[in-house]
Amino acid sequence: MGAFAEFERSLIGERQKEGMALAAQRGACKGRKKALAPERSAELVQRWQRFPKAVLARDYGISRETVYQYLPHAKLDRASPPAGVALIPDPRRRLLVSVHIRVRTICCT
Repeated sequence: MGAFAEFERSLIGERQKEGMALAAQRGACKGRKKALAPERSAELVQRWQRFPKAVLARDYGISRETVYQYLPHAKLDRASPPAGVALIPDPRRRLLVSVHIRVRTICCT
């Protein structure tokens, strides 16, 4: 009985692979749509150093995780942050943290 079940399972797998190959030829397997249009994602990347990620997520109607997924794909110029902002390494989180510098005061955002 087990041999028949194993044979049937292999047939199901073959049919599934054939169906997926046909769907790929038709262009039906494109995956999930992006949360933001290209122009809105470019705008998000421009704003990322000036605003906290939670504010960006709320403004664009997406989750913070989605914000973080858009940022690594952007070609970010970390050498020249906006005026009054310094990027310092944070070893706990393995990323750069933007720090607004004021006279005798450092205020993290």
